[in-house]
Amino acid sequence: MAKKEIPTAMEKRFISEIRNKIDYCLEQDRTTKEKLQLLAFGILVMLDGEDTSFPPCSVQPIEENDKLGEDIAGNLHNLFYADYK
Repeated sequence: MAKKEIPTAMEKRFISEIRNKIDYCLEQDRTTKEKLQLLAFGILVMLDGEDTSFPPCSVQPIEENDKLGEDIAGNLHNLFYADYK
């Protein structure tokens, strides 16, 4: 896939939200591992469309034939802690 040189407004907003989540996690009085888990969970919530600050996203793998695979977004944040040890 060709890369775009100029980011769209939505791409800029997405990156801004990730940076906000990083800043939030860094401010927390938690272990490094807990901060990383909080960040990962926050990003998954955002991709799943459960974060009111950002619209739902489509998360689709690109198959070897360049076709889009099944959209896996929607429940990722619930799965994150389901069997996490």
